[in-house]
Amino acid sequence: MKNVFRNKKFYPQNFYLPANRSADPDKIIECICNEASALSPDSFNGDCLFFKFTLRYCPPYEQDRFRELKRLQEVAYSNVRFKNEYKGFIVIDITEWIGHFEEELFQTITMSFLCDMSDCWKYIFVASNLSKDDFSVLNKFFKVKNLGELQQEKNDAHNSLVASLYNHFNIRFSPEATGSLRKYVPANIISSKETAFAIMNDIKTFFGSASYIDKQMLLDYLSNSDGMCFEIISEKNMIEIKARKEENDHEKL
Repeated sequence: MKNVFRNKKFYPQNFYLPANRSADPDKIIECICNEASALSPDSFNGDCLFFKFTLRYCPPYEQDRFRELKRLQEVAYSNVRFKNEYKGFIVIDITEWIGHFEEELFQTITMSFLCDMSDCWKYIFVASNLSKDDFSVLNKFFKVKNLGELQQEKNDAHNSLVASLYNHFNIRFSPEATGSLRKYVPANIISSKETAFAIMNDIKTFFGSASYIDKQMLLDYLSNSDGMCFEIISEKNMIEIKARKEENDHEKL
């Protein structure tokens, strides 16, 4: 991804990256940070342009045990050494908080703190999928650009299928599973709404609602002779799928 910032201006400075629809999220993150550093070198001060941080969920009834902001400050400090204060991007995985954005610990405490630190810190929020309501919470505090809307990938039908599975059945795909779906299932077939919906229901039946599908699980589904996708996968690809499956099964022994 190139030219995220328009007219050579470092704006907007915060982003949402839908990890499950990004073929190579690390590469996208590096491109953003490199481009931002070239446009605004004074916005960076540290041993790196960015570091990653997973914001762990804490339920409301354990609020007195919430230590994530202190932990974040410690990680930021560790990336500065002898310089004054860390300035740059923080890639924050907020997946654990999906469905809890309205809670005080996330919105009133965490987002307010991050907003207060925005003179020094810029953010790339990462999660599998955010609803419109969740995304609007982020936008209450920052101008957040949705990178999912910027990515011009060839396999839009696959992205749409993965997003629909999440929106309809709360089924999430790992980035590796999404990549395998793109590789083995022809886009021209699932571009049909009727076919895509049939496959969605088939996947729901196979895994159940509210599932997280990794690469091995997807290979199990694709190689299932009773599944909707079995007949639409080429013989060459099916041989490869079964070989990959056997390799993974062997590694577990």
